[in-house]
Amino acid sequence: MKKVLFAAVALATLAFAGMGSAQKFSIYSGYPLGIGGMYYLSENLRVDATLAIVPGGFGFGAGVDYIIGKIPVVEKEPFPINFYYGAGGSGAFASAFGVGVFGVGVSAFGGFEYRFSEGLGLFSEFGAGPVMAFGPSGSAFSFDYLGRFGLNFY
Repeated sequence: MKKVLFAAVALATLAFAGMGSAQKFSIYSGYPLGIGGMYYLSENLRVDATLAIVPGGFGFGAGVDYIIGKIPVVEKEPFPINFYYGAGGSGAFASAFGVGVFGVGVSAFGGFEYRFSEGLGLFSEFGAGPVMAFGPSGSAFSFDYLGRFGLNFY
């Protein structure tokens, strides 16, 4: 557990250390309820971190996503509306009512982005995938959903 936590913290630290020179970064809220941020390592590869509110406690998670493709929906110049889709993996820890649970999962996602200007875009995305959770009473497999709504800064 300590090695996984150390690896997640190290990855997040390296990713967010260069935020000042970032090509693109995002802030968002969504489901699971909470706030988060994403940093784009390239146009198609991003890392994210989330602080979640769960009944009776809190949670945090980190993930890596790859945007497989983009499809223009409205080719309005100079700021179009694009549909994008991809896949990613994540890890999370949640503590509620004194019980801690660690989970790992993969997901497929799709979303829309509308660019307001050169430096600002609005996005909404949804995804789903399998999750394996590990807690004090054993492990469990489930299918989970995610939804995000936020701003992209270029």
